[in-house]
Amino acid sequence: KIGNLTSAIENWSDGLAAYDVLLDSANEISSEVNSWLGEKHFGLPYSIGLEIYKEMNSSHESYLDSVREDDPDNYSGIAEEVVGYLEDLHGSFALAPEHIRLQIYDHSKKISHSLHEIGVGISQVLPIIIACVYMKHNVKNIHCPYNLILIEQPELHLHPKQQCDLGDLFISTAKDKNDTHVLPQMIIETHSEHLL
Repeated sequence: KIGNLTSAIENWSDGLAAYDVLLDSANEISSEVNSWLGEKHFGLPYSIGLEIYKEMNSSHESYLDSVREDDPDNYSGIAEEVVGYLEDLHGSFALAPEHIRLQIYDHSKKISHSLHEIGVGISQVLPIIIACVYMKHNVKNIHCPYNLILIEQPELHLHPKQQCDLGDLFISTAKDKNDTHVLPQMIIETHSEHLL
């Protein structure tokens, strides 16, 4: 049990567990994270979502190259081989396993990005937003091992307005209007007067 807890804590410390949460969680967490990213809070033109995709082996491309090299003057023979190949490819593609990845949709440019294609500020604040939303939904009692959020300088690479929005997120995470839930405790080390 301790090994699993240590592994989980290490994954949260580098932010990777946040993405696992989105891959494994219900739409409720994704919706709330998108709400925090959007116009209502941070005012960013982004939303997160899942994309299902399939990958094919790169040997298919080398096969076509080899067909062209075998008989460059016999176009009809090549065309027949290519048609047969494409039929095989379609069958292979239908059997290829599906994969899921997180995408960031930029509403202002109407394009999707993978996580490594976004800016440093959003890439660093996104795991914080996910952690706060996840913790607020999942802390069941005061003795829960995940009852504490520690964050070091969350304001780095953020515009002052977004630093203030981050402060609102922290307040929302640590405060229960009805005093009916156990909420995570937060320790935040910051140099930002906007967060204070």
